[in-house]
Amino acid sequence: MCKTINEKSNQLQDGVHIVQGGKIVDILLPKDYGQDIINWQHGSVFEISESQRRRIKTK
Repeated sequence: MCKTINEKSNQLQDGVHIVQGGKIVDILLPKDYGQDIINWQHGSVFEISESQRRRIKTK
């Protein structure tokens, strides 16, 4: 992936864009339900924990 923000600015999609050193290194896309936890280390994103929930429809 690793494109600069200027290269991607006209094509950005919904989500969380992780930018390091002026380059987009990852994109967290939206989910129907869930949560993303971003862990930082020394000022940079170190780890992303993603969870997703499913809704069970009742009759």
